[in-house]
Amino acid sequence: MTLSIVRLTDEHLPGFYAVAKAEEPFAEDMAPTLAHFRAGMGALEGFALLDGETVVGGITFTSHVPLVDVLIHAVVSKRLKGRWLTREILGTVFAHCFTDLELPRVSAYALPGLTADAEWLLLKMGFRLEGVKECAALLPDGYHDVLLFGMLKGRCPWLTA
Repeated sequence: MTLSIVRLTDEHLPGFYAVAKAEEPFAEDMAPTLAHFRAGMGALEGFALLDGETVVGGITFTSHVPLVDVLIHAVVSKRLKGRWLTREILGTVFAHCFTDLELPRVSAYALPGLTADAEWLLLKMGFRLEGVKECAALLPDGYHDVLLFGMLKGRCPWLTA
């Protein structure tokens, strides 16, 4: 396995969509076709994770408030079991957020009971749990609470000195 990280382009979307459908709860309900997925991605900014030439995941950013915050999302094949959390990959992601975008913080979220792997992943990456928004996500099976996480630039373990 040779993992690499590259800027996300339209050519990565079919592979990224396949990973999202396999790994994300309700992904197929919310984006039943590649066209729906592509439309939902819009002009999203992010990175593709590659194993050789194969897309095995992606990291995207939404809700960007310039000079304040951005919301990070990661969808990665479960077969990687956290092995993608390398200094090179996370260094690239967080250098983009904190250096390129000049942000003081990055935010993320998880859904209790649905995305336990995301909760574990965020804590392992250095995020801190900041709070809970009750009934803040509507999915096909109903409302769900949302756990809010944040990481400040000064606490990011992935930036090189």
